Amino acid sequence: MISNLLAEHLCDFNFNQKAMTGVNDIMPLDETNLFIHQVIKQWAPNLKSKIDRMKEMLKESSSPEHHKNLRIVEQVERTFLFEGYQEFFESLIPKQHRPARFDPSYINEFPNVLTHNDCH
Repeated sequence: MISNLLAEHLCDFNFNQKAMTGVNDIMPLDETNLFIHQVIKQWAPNLKSKIDRMKEMLKESSSPEHHKNLRIVEQVERTFLFEGYQEFFESLIPKQHRPARFDPSYINEFPNVLTHNDCH
C-alpha cells in the first residue's frame, strides 16, 4: 500500500505541468543536454579511461572474488563501452514528435518528464 502511494506521488510529480513550467522558467529544457547526456558524454568516458587499470589490478590478484569482478568489469566494457557507444546510446534517446530509431513509423508522442535530477 505504501509503495503504491509512493509510486503514485512520483508519477504525479513526473507529469506535473505546474512543476514542469516552474523548472522550465528557471532552466529551459535542452533536449540535447538531458541527464542521460551527462552519463554518455562524461561518466562513460571517465570510466573508459580507468577501466584498463581496473582490469590490470584485478588480474594481478589471486582472489577468486577479484577474478569474478574482473569478468563483471569485462562484461560491462563489452556491453556499454564498445566502439561507437556514445553515438549508439545517443540514438536511443526518444525525441518528442520525431520518429523512433527502431520503428520510423512510430512518432514519439510522450513529453519529457521531470526527474529528481531536474530539480536540484
